[in-house]
Amino acid sequence: MDKIAIHNILPLAELKTNTSYITVQALDNIPPHISLISKGKYNSVSAKKVTIGKDASIIISKINRSKIPTLFVALKTTIQDVITSRSFDKIAPLTKGASCLQPILTACKESGIATNESSFIFELIPYLIAIDEVQNIFHLNCESILNNKSLYLNTYGKKEIDQAIINTIQLAKI
Repeated sequence: MDKIAIHNILPLAELKTNTSYITVQALDNIPPHISLISKGKYNSVSAKKVTIGKDASIIISKINRSKIPTLFVALKTTIQDVITSRSFDKIAPLTKGASCLQPILTACKESGIATNESSFIFELIPYLIAIDEVQNIFHLNCESILNNKSLYLNTYGKKEIDQAIINTIQLAKI
């Protein structure tokens, strides 16, 4: 499996409430979980539920408490609440063929952020860096996988996303 290098990753001291972040949670999982924090509010879609506007500090506490390796890609463009809500309101909990990246791509596009038709986070982050849309990249709990402020994102395909969704749905039935 290929890996995509991400450089100049800094420790997260605090979230700025006037900034939008694309988060990559559970970097050790294939696929990781992707969410959007904008203006201090956490937005996410998974096979279990859609979360809109949850206080991001609650999620940060959970990430720290559970030691979940997570990246925070700080964008130069702040995605407005109305766009975030509209992007996540349109989507139901994930089923086969969907992705947690979809509402984030929608919110980016509606905010004027080019996404170059990216389908995966390992395509999107390098593209956002290349077009100078990234302020900084921060991390929590990535010390064991960082090397000189760099790490490698695993690549994966739709098959791995679908399998993760199916596994989550099956576990929820137990």
